[in-house]
Amino acid sequence: MRCFKATIAYDGAYFSGYAKQPNKLGVQDKIESALNLLGIKSAVVAAGRTDKGVHANNQVLSFHAPKHWNADRLFSYLAPKLAPHIVLKKLEEKISMLVLTLKKERIATF
Repeated sequence: MRCFKATIAYDGAYFSGYAKQPNKLGVQDKIESALNLLGIKSAVVAAGRTDKGVHANNQVLSFHAPKHWNADRLFSYLAPKLAPHIVLKKLEEKISMLVLTLKKERIATF
């Protein structure tokens, strides 16, 4: 699996906030649904959340996708599935922060 970092903007008027909520549409729901349409089953983790009606301009989030996806290809398939209320501004492959920490500090937990 590859870890991706996405930067998005969205119009909060169309969502009940960022997080998933029963019987309401959150930004997270929309992104995870779009990923599912591409065969990617991954939870989306955001750097923060917004409430109902609140817009975001540079929200950062991460998710995992199979190795056959690269950032450019995934961007071209995912961006149209999020439009018009969510704009995928940037998508890049990242190494998990946990892996970086473990390599840097040589710490392992069992």
